[in-house]
Amino acid sequence: EYLDSLWTSTDGISWTPVNVSAAFGEQPMPIAHISGGAAGYVAVAYRSAAVWTSKNGRVWQRLALDTGSLKNSAINDGTAVSGGFVLAGTEGTGDCSGSSGSVASDGPTPAPVFTKAGVWWSADGSSWTHPALPGVVANSGYQDTWVSNLGDQGVLLVEDTYSSGPPSRSAWASKDGRTWASIKLPADINQPAVIAEGQHNLIVDNLGSMVSAPLNIRTIGSDFRLIPVSQTG
Repeated sequence: EYLDSLWTSTDGISWTPVNVSAAFGEQPMPIAHISGGAAGYVAVAYRSAAVWTSKNGRVWQRLALDTGSLKNSAINDGTAVSGGFVLAGTEGTGDCSGSSGSVASDGPTPAPVFTKAGVWWSADGSSWTHPALPGVVANSGYQDTWVSNLGDQGVLLVEDTYSSGPPSRSAWASKDGRTWASIKLPADINQPAVIAEGQHNLIVDNLGSMVSAPLNIRTIGSDFRLIPVSQTG
């Protein structure tokens, strides 16, 4: 589930191991996500503890998450696209820093903390901008955000919110990681189902809960609509 070993290759045939301890240092949290694209790679530690970017998968730079547009962010995921890096997470004060810093058992119930989905983009992994997400709504539920590279079609950002009722989903897509549009994405599509190889993308899952259920194959087109992919055999 978490990063244990890492290899790089320029041709997919001959592979060279990366010294993970030297590349990332000693971390209080394991690395949960590594994703890549044309510009390089992004690694994100569990519980937003740290984020790194890399141009080649071997040399990694750790981001300063407490400065600039990344301040008060909680980064959940990231990827790279043609021209730059994309980070996805939530923005807002997600701890007790907005209050006295402590909660007494006999004191008043603290006000709920409202956060909202956010996205960040950088051409070089050093200077970050904070593009707007149309229609994004702040709420006090638990929010999980993830981002997937769609190849030449762009990049997909999803926010799943869990509160007292059924989970709700918001999704956005972008051609370049800088300008985003709200789209409709069914709740049955999860992050591991999205597969891309640089030019195309597929969403592969089962039509049912059984392992033997038929595969359901779709793709996201250039206009960010879901397109069924026919199959035989």
